[in-house]
Amino acid sequence: MSDAVGSQSGDVTLPMIHVRVSPEHLAYFAALGVLTALEVIEWPLTAVMVGGQLLATHAHRRIVRELASGIDEAV
Repeated sequence: MSDAVGSQSGDVTLPMIHVRVSPEHLAYFAALGVLTALEVIEWPLTAVMVGGQLLATHAHRRIVRELASGIDEAV
């Protein structure tokens, strides 16, 4: 069960930073890129928003993996 949690079939790997993200997150990052290119928001804010999203996703996946392994051990 823990293998299925860690590897989502629809995830996309970002080549520059070697991070897997869902298509929804990829669309979010693309929208931030467009807003930054159009100078609606500044690049430091974009960097903070992308970094925060990646950290939150990583923490969420870790929590789900730990929960799944706890359930496996309990059963």
